[in-house]
Amino acid sequence: MFALEDPQIRLAVIGTLSVEAERLGPKGLNLPGLSAEKIERLGRLTASEIRVLATHRGLPIKVVVDGYQLAETLGAVARNRQLRDLETYFVQHGASCSLMHRLFSMSRKMTHRRRSELGTSIPAGRYHLPRPRTREQICIAWDKLPPEPLSKRYFRLHQLFPEFSIAALEATVNEKDIGL
Repeated sequence: MFALEDPQIRLAVIGTLSVEAERLGPKGLNLPGLSAEKIERLGRLTASEIRVLATHRGLPIKVVVDGYQLAETLGAVARNRQLRDLETYFVQHGASCSLMHRLFSMSRKMTHRRRSELGTSIPAGRYHLPRPRTREQICIAWDKLPPEPLSKRYFRLHQLFPEFSIAALEATVNEKDIGL
């Protein structure tokens, strides 16, 4: 819990309380220490009365934040950032549109837009596949990767073979899988 000191935030909080008091009434707004009559009065405040109430230093306004929910939400934000960073990595390192769609549900149009935003391009035509010996090494490395989501596996594979585009690595792995 912490006290709100900023006058604009205090004004917004009191204004919101007034609106909610009017909307919900005394039975719908639970403010410990306030009678039904006071809640109704809070709902009828004018803008100038709200301003006076918000600037009154004798009225402490404190905020309580659910720490567990905040931690969970911060975790979700971090996971979203990691996903976006991974998506950006794939775009920058030449992943095919089909792989972007499969891993990130990103349309061909969005993939091209992201490439443009990031200043990356993929040469037209088929990607240059590694030489047969290198393709074999790529397939061995792929098979040794831990079983995890495909995006992480392709990321790890590209870390091992950064000289190739992700599209070339994908084609090599697919070639192995279909037995060419």
